[in-house]
Amino acid sequence: MSDSFFVQPKASKKRASNTSRNSYKGPSNKRSNGSTSLSSLNKSENVSAGSDNDDFDSADESLDDSENNSGADSASDSDASEVEESAADKRRRLAKEYLAGIEEEVADGFDAKDLDEDIISRRLKQDADKELGYIFRNLLQCKIHHKYGTRSKAKHLTCVTVCGENAYIGSKNGTLEIYDVNNKPKLISSRRLFKSSIYNVAVNDTYLVAATKNKFCVYNKNSLEPVKEFKVKGDVLSLSFRKRTNELYVGGTDLRLRTYDLTQLTFVETLHGHQDSIMDISALYQERCVSVGARDRTCIYWKIPEESRLTFRGGDTKIAAQIRNSLSLSGNKRNEDTDLKTIDNISAYETMLEGSIDCCVMMDNQFFVTGSDNGNVCLWSTSKKKAQFILPTAHGYDPALTPAQASGETDPSIAEIPPPQPRSITAITAIPMSNMFITGSWSGTVKLWTMSDDRRQFQLVEEVPVGKGIVTGLSVIEIENEKETFAVVATLAREPRLGRWKVVPGHDTVVQFRVST
Repeated sequence: MSDSFFVQPKASKKRASNTSRNSYKGPSNKRSNGSTSLSSLNKSENVSAGSDNDDFDSADESLDDSENNSGADSASDSDASEVEESAADKRRRLAKEYLAGIEEEVADGFDAKDLDEDIISRRLKQDADKELGYIFRNLLQCKIHHKYGTRSKAKHLTCVTVCGENAYIGSKNGTLEIYDVNNKPKLISSRRLFKSSIYNVAVNDTYLVAATKNKFCVYNKNSLEPVKEFKVKGDVLSLSFRKRTNELYVGGTDLRLRTYDLTQLTFVETLHGHQDSIMDISALYQERCVSVGARDRTCIYWKIPEESRLTFRGGDTKIAAQIRNSLSLSGNKRNEDTDLKTIDNISAYETMLEGSIDCCVMMDNQFFVTGSDNGNVCLWSTSKKKAQFILPTAHGYDPALTPAQASGETDPSIAEIPPPQPRSITAITAIPMSNMFITGSWSGTVKLWTMSDDRRQFQLVEEVPVGKGIVTGLSVIEIENEKETFAVVATLAREPRLGRWKVVPGHDTVVQFRVST
């Protein structure tokens, strides 16, 4: 006989089976787990061992189990959503931190221009353009401020070169003056170097070179102690250092362009090509330079290492070229190919013939600008043999002569009065590696011009009054402590740089002003 403890009553079995059936919610899918049926069986055994109240407890336990199972599923779903939200929250948090940093910079005086210049790619591009010799400064507008003028003690100023915070100025009485142009022109020292005129001065970080008749002399820049003297045939009219080097280019009335290495204080080579005096030379960072040959009306772009050159012929307008061709004779017969029937209907400035090209400046390794005695300012490109753009009479005309001035006759009224003559371009310079250049004449102003974006023409941006006199020299340098600010120094005299064929009212003056962009 079995023990009653181990025997379950029939009613209890029925209740247990009913309870188990009531607590069963049904399978969640067609494939059921064996563990589930086993757990339900154990529960039914526990229920059968308890009292009648235990039926409700077992039902509650099964309900709690189902709630726990559903809670676990919802917890796993919430964990997945939290993972997804955390990535979005991270992006949101980083964006908020970045905006907060920008707001702090704005509160401290944020400048968008500084942010642009900090971009590494832009800096690398500027460095590459500078090394390759391309324009990397596009200056569209400018502001003129801090303009000062100082009377010079020397007579008939001829040239100016700015290096560092000093301006070195030559004159016709052989005196070299040094001015501090940090704030306004202030004379530092004055020393007489030659008995004759100083035609040009070139300065780099180590040496100062001054040109005169039949020679040019090299001096220590700081002490002005003579280092070496070089004698040449003819007067030395133009000097130019290759920037950041001791390579010097020299031109003069002997029609030759010479190169010197001042590191070794030796002559290097002679280059031929001009048919008249070399009036001006301009050079930048690479071994390239541009020279102009006065009345041969040519500009030569020299490639020093290759020992080759590109020659560009004059900047006459088309009408002026037709007039020049019509005046040329082939034997005793006038050139009949030129049509001059429409010249009477053309404005006077277009018929002004170009007599000589007197000054030049390189914008970069491809573009350069020249100024002529008929007032033409011409833009040139190494990819084109003719001038890309010609602006006639850039500084206007002289006033018309009176009958008494035009004739020495007793009755001046019968004299023929010539038309007003254009003002020559006497000096030109440019902000290095930019699209802005500056010209001077005796119009009482210097003019600032900028090239267009397509580099095919230029237009006037600013006109700065400098007073009476002929602008004999222009030089510009970037101010280190101020971004995009340049100091421009101009010298004015009553006579041209290389002669006395014209005298205008005025004084020997040094004018300095700043250009900010």
